[in-house]
Amino acid sequence: MSDTLKNAAQGIIDVRFMPSPADLKVLVRRDPDRSYFAIVTILSRIGAFAIAASLAGLVLWNLDALEANVLEKITLAIAGGLIGLMAFRMLFERRWRSSIRKSLFHPAQTLHVTSDGHALTIEDEHVITRIAFSGIERLARLDSHLIFYRKRKAILALPKAAFAQPEAFDAFASFMQSSVTAPHTHKSISEKTA
Repeated sequence: MSDTLKNAAQGIIDVRFMPSPADLKVLVRRDPDRSYFAIVTILSRIGAFAIAASLAGLVLWNLDALEANVLEKITLAIAGGLIGLMAFRMLFERRWRSSIRKSLFHPAQTLHVTSDGHALTIEDEHVITRIAFSGIERLARLDSHLIFYRKRKAILALPKAAFAQPEAFDAFASFMQSSVTAPHTHKSISEKTA
């Protein structure tokens, strides 16, 4: 057994990787609040469409510049709503998504992730974050990533590809699963006294 594999089995790692768009998608897809964000996105799009269609309809109705019947005015108001929806998506939604991506970790910077068996240290060019294993609430182990959660948020998707040996990833993931679940398991009184 190599030293890297022994260290990983004890929770000691030292890996560097640049988060890819796939790594960020894994974080977003595994977010526990994903359905909430989807509902908010749909409702905001409906609202943007309704506001733009209403404004276009009011302008067309009040100006009466077009000698068109009611059906043509409604069609033009719907077209205005679609234009407003596209403007909303291009101006606001794109900025919102990019701010969410940047709030996790800047995707264009290399991350240096180390663990000493007691805490996880995540470092980029400007920020060093140290999280004790007791502060990690849960893990999600996928075939390609190990996802860490803190305060119901997915904070890091550690890719299997960042490890020199796939076995080291598996050993570290097993160690982390046992470390994170151990403090959260509760024994009944009869088990404690037996």
